[in-house]
Amino acid sequence: RGSSVEVDDLISNDLAEASDILFGTTPARPGIDTRPDQIEVEVTHADLRVAKYPVMVGHFEQEGIVSAEKALDRRLGGRLSERHQLTKYAGDIGENEIIILPHERLKGAIVVGLGDSTKLTAFNLQKTVAYAVVEYALQVRDHFSDEEKHQLGEGLSSLCIGSNYANLPMQIALSAILNGVNQANQSIKNIDKEIAPITKVEFVELYEDVAHNAYYSLSKIKTQESRHLRINLKSGIQKKYGGIKKKVFTKEDYWWHDFTTEIIESEENQKKSQKLRFRSSSGMARIEQENLYTSKAIVSNLLNQLSKKPDWDSIYAKTLFEILIPNAFKDIIRNQNNILWKLDLETATYPWEMFQDTDYDLRPTFVGAGLIRQLATETYRPNPQITRNKTALVIGDPIYSGTNLPQLPAAKVEAQNIVTKLEANDFRVKDHGLIGSQGLDILTALMTDRYKILHIAGHGVFDPENDDIGVVLGDGMRLSPGVYKNSSKVPEFAFINCCYSGTMDSAFERYYQERHKFAANLGTELIQMGVNAVVVTGWAVHDAAAALFANTLYDHLLDGAEFGPSVLAARSVCYEAYPQTNTWGAYQCYGDPWYRLVDKPGQSSATVEYLSEEQVLIDLSNLQEWTKDQKSLNAEAIIENLRDIMNRAEKAGKAGGLVRQKEAEIYALVDDLDLSIERYRDLLELNDASYSVKALEQYCNLRAKRLGRMGKGTETEIEKLKQDLQAILFIGKTPERMSILGSAHKRMAQVVPDEKHRKDHLQHMSLYYAEAYEMQKASLSQSVYPFSNWVTAEILLGTRSTKLGSRTIKIETKLKRIEQDLNKYKSADSDFWEDINLVNIKMCQLLLAKTSGTVSELQEDIIELYQRAWHQGGTPKNARTEIEHIQFIEAIWKGRSSIIRGRLKALGLIKEKLGELMG
Repeated sequence: RGSSVEVDDLISNDLAEASDILFGTTPARPGIDTRPDQIEVEVTHADLRVAKYPVMVGHFEQEGIVSAEKALDRRLGGRLSERHQLTKYAGDIGENEIIILPHERLKGAIVVGLGDSTKLTAFNLQKTVAYAVVEYALQVRDHFSDEEKHQLGEGLSSLCIGSNYANLPMQIALSAILNGVNQANQSIKNIDKEIAPITKVEFVELYEDVAHNAYYSLSKIKTQESRHLRINLKSGIQKKYGGIKKKVFTKEDYWWHDFTTEIIESEENQKKSQKLRFRSSSGMARIEQENLYTSKAIVSNLLNQLSKKPDWDSIYAKTLFEILIPNAFKDIIRNQNNILWKLDLETATYPWEMFQDTDYDLRPTFVGAGLIRQLATETYRPNPQITRNKTALVIGDPIYSGTNLPQLPAAKVEAQNIVTKLEANDFRVKDHGLIGSQGLDILTALMTDRYKILHIAGHGVFDPENDDIGVVLGDGMRLSPGVYKNSSKVPEFAFINCCYSGTMDSAFERYYQERHKFAANLGTELIQMGVNAVVVTGWAVHDAAAALFANTLYDHLLDGAEFGPSVLAARSVCYEAYPQTNTWGAYQCYGDPWYRLVDKPGQSSATVEYLSEEQVLIDLSNLQEWTKDQKSLNAEAIIENLRDIMNRAEKAGKAGGLVRQKEAEIYALVDDLDLSIERYRDLLELNDASYSVKALEQYCNLRAKRLGRMGKGTETEIEKLKQDLQAILFIGKTPERMSILGSAHKRMAQVVPDEKHRKDHLQHMSLYYAEAYEMQKASLSQSVYPFSNWVTAEILLGTRSTKLGSRTIKIETKLKRIEQDLNKYKSADSDFWEDINLVNIKMCQLLLAKTSGTVSELQEDIIELYQRAWHQGGTPKNARTEIEHIQFIEAIWKGRSSIIRGRLKALGLIKEKLGELMG
């Protein structure tokens, strides 16, 4: 990219010229300034939804949409999933997927292909970013108007691509991304000088510690500025909506070591033989590789023994470990590293889960460390139609008519338990589970509907010589890999248990021989179809242990935990309860260790004992941020999560003042005013408690809000609230504090029974909001809220002009001026309240409107603006607050003249639309 390089240019002893050639740029010509444009860089700790520009994210080849990419997909309404299923999606280096939405709050996505996760280098990351940025610039040029280009800005937002799963050091990853942007800018200049280069890059990170690491790394990049890269780093990390903290743990707790094992053919002394090739990669330019010669006959014998007996045998496990793992790699396993093991179709039949080095540990290796399998193959179904809706098909103990097979009571119980769990978590289970059903009914259900989860508990058969492989349905029918392959509908998660110990009878030997091959055959086929995560039994299991494994795995997944930790938890619990069996290791688990079945707050922290108050505050802060983000608020689930955190905090003696303040804030977020006020009151009465002034402010604010919601209040309540409000003023005046005082008098004006007191409270409302406005008027976006409330109070008092200090302000003129300013104002990172600033102004104009035509026009404008703001990021709590503002006006204007009643009717229609948005 850039102009072509002649052969002579490649012959150079100059390091700078050599560097130019390596980076794909043309060596400088005399008199021409080839220095790159300076890139403005900032780090934002926030949710992806508040990114300023289209968000750049990486996607590894042959992998599903997971983690941050999945979060981005959700924010974009599933647009990435659609493309992943329907088109060739970005995977290899240089491939990209561009979605540009200039009119949306989230401006779009730039997906860059990262190739194989074990082979990503800084050079390839720079290369793929450069391709993507050029493509993005060309699409903006070709398909968008000047106004839309202005809305998109001359920048892009980006995750810290490559620094997590690919394990590139943060500084190297960020440098590669910025060099890719810079390389693209040079190419853009050569393509068309009218195309605006990317001069602004915002790195957005959800987790606070990662944001700090990114900022520190960028600071070092800035000080090491070279002729190829010039950046200006904005001072400090920008803290915005949705950013959370990571629980206190070390990198080893979530880092997964990459192993690859495959069969290769070799020839020595004219003799062909097979050997195992092992590769171990940290993703940081260091790849260890070793070939291992081993006897397939010995391995097969051990495997067959393991697959036939459900009892744990540490001698076999130690033997397998010594035979199958090269000496150079043994310490990696002994050190309890989490391992992401990529296998070919042959090595997938090996029981890697079953290792134990009794010289080092009395427990099996993978009950203390994670092991997730992946399939190292290029045979994948293109664009699988994966089901994301909360639907499930649970098959348990089919009717085995036409066979000699016995029914399986344990399979029936397992299926019933899973149905109960799924339905309790809002999954729609087909016919409440196909348990004890006919084979044809099962086959029809599987082929004619879509399911996110497929769970099967029953008999399986592996008899490749007679072409008989699959789940037994009865009447000669099998759910074979071929049948699965023909289905156009792919589940997201599959759990196949076909190895019950109740079948262990010599009369049915063909149904359980070579179990490990049955599991590998079925598991690999499902993965090749595009299923995100697969769990399949590899040999005979102990029924009670199998039930415990399945229940534990689903409990964690349905709680929002990642696949890798969920599998580890299930193996560990199963082993501790049934150490005499090998059931804990019988499950071959394929997929992405970071895959989540559902998104929920808390994410499997329930068993963690709190060691410090900081840990409690992190969990509460994360729950608080998650709650703020919910379009559909499940208050019951949030409160259950909150109570669990508080119970554990109290048990550990870590429920101090700041913890209790956070608890009260979360109750307020879910709109439980009574409990929130009660918790604030308890907090203020605690002996030697630490809390912020905000607790005092919110204690008053919520009491006033409750008065307004109830529509009444005793004289004692109102008088006590007024006294507490005055006490807050002794601490000092801030815009926020003055607005809270104004809001409190607004609520009291709504509930007092007589006109005299109502007018007094409206005057205080006007006074405090005017003072808040005066303190914030330099900021247009921040000053509209206090200004509009001040003006509302004045209008309700019957005035059309008011004083601010010594100045007389004509309200309608001032409203028009602010409206004009807001129409010119553009913010790349506004929230809901900033998005409805224009609503606040138009609402005041509606209250002043003199004709029904003007009222109708303003009513339509306000509804449209509310809908737009809601689409950009509104929540039920936002809508409830706006409804209560209208209810306040209705209460003050109740019983007024017919002209006012016309405006009240318009307000009623607006209120109705807000109610519809809330659902």
